[in-house]
Amino acid sequence: MTDVLDRTTFTSKPARVRLPAGSSDHFRCLEFLEDEAGLLDDNRLADWLDVLHPDLTYQMPTRYVVYKGDGDGVAPGMFHFDEDRSTLQVKLGRLIRSDSAWAENPASRTRRFVTNVRVYPGAEDGSFDVTSSILLVRTREGMDFVTARREDTLAPIDGELKLKRRYILCDQTVLRTANLAVML
Repeated sequence: MTDVLDRTTFTSKPARVRLPAGSSDHFRCLEFLEDEAGLLDDNRLADWLDVLHPDLTYQMPTRYVVYKGDGDGVAPGMFHFDEDRSTLQVKLGRLIRSDSAWAENPASRTRRFVTNVRVYPGAEDGSFDVTSSILLVRTREGMDFVTARREDTLAPIDGELKLKRRYILCDQTVLRTANLAVML
C-alpha cells in the first residue's frame, strides 16, 4: 500500500448530514471508539485485532509545515503507519508473543482520550464515517503526547461494528516520542 486513502468520503460533501449526538447510531459508534481505546490502553492487543474488519486499511501519513493555501501538509507516499489487517497481525503478534520486541518491552502505559466524535452515514449499507480527535498520553521513560484527527469507517459484520478504515492526521510534524509502536 503506497497510496493515501481516498479522503473524499470525509472532505468533499459539504451537505452531509451529521447524525445527531445522542442518537442510537451516534452512541453505538461512540461506544465502539471508547471500548477500542480501553482495549488498547489495557494492552489487550489480541482482543483489539478482533474489532478490525478483514478489509482494514490503517494509515498515518507523515506531515510537514505548509503556508496557508499551499496544500494540506500531508507528505505523499510517506507514512508512520501504512497497514492492513494482515500486517497488523504480524506486528502485534510479535509484541504479544515475543520478549524481544524491545520497542514495547517494558510495555508503555497509555491513555487515549477520544473526543469531538462526529458520525455520518457511510457509503456502504449500515456503515458509518466517524471523525474524532485523539490525545494519546504515553508513559515509559518519560511522558509523550500525540494529538491527531482520526477519520474512520466502521462497517458491520454479523451485526457488530468493525474498524474498516482509519486515516490518522497527526498534529505534530515531528513526533517527540522515541518510537511509535502503539496504535492510535
